[in-house]
Amino acid sequence: MEKKFINLLKKRLREASRYWPEKHKILKNSRQKIQENNAQFKNGQPKFTTKFLCNSCGKLYSALEVEVDHIEEVGSFTGDWNDYIDRLFCPMENLQVLCKECHKIKTERYNRWTRMMRLI
Repeated sequence: MEKKFINLLKKRLREASRYWPEKHKILKNSRQKIQENNAQFKNGQPKFTTKFLCNSCGKLYSALEVEVDHIEEVGSFTGDWNDYIDRLFCPMENLQVLCKECHKIKTERYNRWTRMMRLI
C-alpha cells in the first residue's frame, strides 16, 4: 500500500479510538468527586467538582488536564492491520489515566527507547 494511504488509515483509526468504550470506562473509574472549598449552592447543598486521578503521580486533575494512555504502547504500524487494531482498541486493563505532563514524559521515554533500538 502507498505510504500516504497507510498514514491516512492510521490517523482515522486513532481518531475512532477516542470513542472506544474502554477509554470511557477507565476515565469513569478514575473520577473523584471533590467538595469545592466549603462552597455551597443557595439551598445549602455542598458544591462538588469532578477530578481525575493520574495513575503515575497520584495527583488530581480536571478532565482537560488528563489523557487516556496505553500502558503497553500501540507502537508503530508493522504491516499487520489486525495486530495494529488489536493494540489500539485494547481492553481496559491496558489503559490508564495520566495527567498531560506524566503522559508527555512517558511518551518521550518510549520514543527515546525506540530510537535507540533502531541503532542496535
